[in-house]
Amino acid sequence: MAASLDQIDFLPASYRQQDRQRHDHLWRGLIAGAFIVGIAAAAAYQQHLRWKVQSELLGWEAPYKAAKELNARLASLQAGLKGERAKAELYTYLRTPWPRSQLLAAIARPLPESIVLAEVRIQREAPVTAVAVVPAPRPGGKPEPAADQPKLDPVEKDLQRLRDSCDKARTIVYLTGETSDPADLHVYLAALGVGEFFSTAQMTSIESLAYESTDYKPRSRATEPERPGEEQVRSRFTTQLVIPTS
Repeated sequence: MAASLDQIDFLPASYRQQDRQRHDHLWRGLIAGAFIVGIAAAAAYQQHLRWKVQSELLGWEAPYKAAKELNARLASLQAGLKGERAKAELYTYLRTPWPRSQLLAAIARPLPESIVLAEVRIQREAPVTAVAVVPAPRPGGKPEPAADQPKLDPVEKDLQRLRDSCDKARTIVYLTGETSDPADLHVYLAALGVGEFFSTAQMTSIESLAYESTDYKPRSRATEPERPGEEQVRSRFTTQLVIPTS
């Protein structure tokens, strides 16, 4: 069957190729335009977001400055508090061991009438410390650098120096006197040992003494008079009271 005239293409092949190229260029232009429009829209949206963030930052700038000033003030107050705390610790440390008036009051409070104190002596005794052995440096080796120490202000340095020199020492109170009843002496030492000031209270020596009542006038606070010619037995003692270290 012969082909109809509508189906016969009289155009040359070059024309059909140019037509296809025009369509391809058109689609490429549409795609490029859409891509450019998308990029422009994204850039505009990002610019909008940037302006929005900048406006929010401007709104938070004043609170940020206020918070920064508060932090600086807090740091200054903390530094001042640290200095005052160091002064308070130094003052507290200087008050220990306990003032002598409090020690004497603690010693005299439970003192029975049968005991007469002749001497109260307070002294600090440093314990015997072992000599530290320093290892010899390695031949040709460099000395090891000292460990980094935190920087201290003058008050903290004074407190550290006092603690290094005094914390290992102990305060001892020596009592010397006489008693007419050794049992009262033991009860008295037991009362001192359980008090708030002394960690231990022990007797170091005791010896018996004999006096004639006609020649000896006792210094105790007993109210009963002694009969002439009667012999009264008394004991001389020495005790040691230890105050715990800080």
